[in-house]
Amino acid sequence: MKKIEKEQLEKRKKKTWVVAGVMLEYQGKFLLIQQAKGAFHAGKWGVPGGMVEPGISIPETVKKEVREETGLEVEGLRFLGVIRVDLKQEKPGDPEGLFTYFLYRGKAISGQVKRREIEIGAYQWLTLEELKNLPPDTLRPGVGAIIRRLEEGKEFPQEMIIEEID
Repeated sequence: MKKIEKEQLEKRKKKTWVVAGVMLEYQGKFLLIQQAKGAFHAGKWGVPGGMVEPGISIPETVKKEVREETGLEVEGLRFLGVIRVDLKQEKPGDPEGLFTYFLYRGKAISGQVKRREIEIGAYQWLTLEELKNLPPDTLRPGVGAIIRRLEEGKEFPQEMIIEEID
């Protein structure tokens, strides 16, 4: 068997995760959350989001996760794109495998964060210029791609995802 075929078979054995996340904007600044100690990617900065569960649409997942993690409500979701990341387990209990991230931009109705301490160690509202200057090694996988999409102004109406079939 060729090396390429073996690598493809190994990838197929990995668990695939579907995740939805959102770059929230409020008064010209964007929300980043820092993963709490003991959480997956502890200490890294990312965006609110989480695993897409059966029976819940991707946009509904975004709104639910933002509400659970930050206490904020979201409106005006705009689709930024999809990225795939092959993540390795950092510590026992962490998920690993191929993660497919559905990324959005949305408006927070208020800027008053009520963080869920078990998941979020800290949070900050940053301008796009401040986001662009963050060291890449402080960010969760995929966050750099979100920042680039914002910088390029590439976003699509929510209607890009036409229908979900169960």
